[in-house]
Amino acid sequence: MCQEYSSRSNAKEISLKMLSDYLQLMRTNSTLQSPQQEKQKFFKLPKPTDSEILAVIRDLDQNLATDNCLPIFHLRQKLQPPLSRQELDKALYRLEKIDQIELSSLQEVLSYTPEQIEADIPQDIGGCLFFIIPY
Repeated sequence: MCQEYSSRSNAKEISLKMLSDYLQLMRTNSTLQSPQQEKQKFFKLPKPTDSEILAVIRDLDQNLATDNCLPIFHLRQKLQPPLSRQELDKALYRLEKIDQIELSSLQEVLSYTPEQIEADIPQDIGGCLFFIIPY
């Protein structure tokens, strides 16, 4: 009803009863989730392990022919959800720590859209991390 109802009335006034009913409907509707949220609630995707993330990195690098220099936004598109941005960043840092990948900054921004650049990993010092180099 919320998505499909459209009043055809020309009335210029509404009663308090109508307003009360509308507010009640909005309160009820605000507790409902979107179809995608409902679907995710019932079909939670398992979170990939670090080794599975590494396999996805290697597959994307090969399939997209990025020549061992995969932009992070490709991995985010693939793994968010089930991983949050912070979870994926932490996993990338873990993989880098055990010498499975290297994270590298972006030098030339003209080749990418602002949305793609925003998928990077911000750093306090130096440039943002943008590329994943699998070993």
